[in-house]
Amino acid sequence: YNKISKIMRKSLSLLFVALISVAIVSCSKEQLVEQPEVNATVQLRAAIESPANANNPYDYYGLVHNQAVEAYIAANAIEYNGTDLEKVIETSNALLLNSTDFHEYFQVGTLATSSMLAPLVDKFPDNMEAVITAGGASDPVQAKLTEFTNYFLDAMEGDEIVYADAYEYIIDFESSILSAKIWSSEDRERLLSATSIGRYSLYFWYHQEKTVGKGKGKVKGGNAEKRPWWNWLVIGVADVGGGIVGAGSGPAGAIGAGAAASNLANNLTKPDNK
Repeated sequence: YNKISKIMRKSLSLLFVALISVAIVSCSKEQLVEQPEVNATVQLRAAIESPANANNPYDYYGLVHNQAVEAYIAANAIEYNGTDLEKVIETSNALLLNSTDFHEYFQVGTLATSSMLAPLVDKFPDNMEAVITAGGASDPVQAKLTEFTNYFLDAMEGDEIVYADAYEYIIDFESSILSAKIWSSEDRERLLSATSIGRYSLYFWYHQEKTVGKGKGKVKGGNAEKRPWWNWLVIGVADVGGGIVGAGSGPAGAIGAGAAASNLANNLTKPDNK
């Protein structure tokens, strides 16, 4: 990815390695015929008010992930918002353990650790395949996760997209997993937990950077004006990567590493931390 290699290495890769690393006109009759189609598209995009997918049995991964990230962002004024990996993990894990929904859906186990996140810190975003391999999933699962993350990495090279584009792709991707008969229960959870984390994370960071960061009640972590448009995609894919490497230690590891990766990627891409 030429654009990623030239731009993102400056804003992400070096930082990750250093840690160990958003007119009304008169219409003719012909224009009026086309107008309903445009409005339908706008309404469809505006209607995506939630990242949920009730068809995904592992949707709760993304739900709990976002709750943990929201807690981290809200606590930034009194907690840690720097780029030290160990401090980010310590703060992120502590806030996750305070989540009621975490205890409802997950058994307490190994959360994020620096060794767990090392492949992400070392390889993201230039070698996402290595990150996925480090998760220890089966080869077919790794191939599907590579396909999934490549969609967003490729999107960074093209025209700006919006969350509705990402949401539509993920829903279709999840439908293909759910309809296929080839996946074991473990493989299906590996895939659908990763897509759930991505779907929720992208929703959060898109709105954080495109809405909050544009001045509507600023929250720490916004500053969209100073970040490239695709920064929300970068953080979302990093979260997916965290969930993938953490899944090797179980569900708690997946959610813990996904949340910690989100907080770390956000901190690293803050203009004040570069």
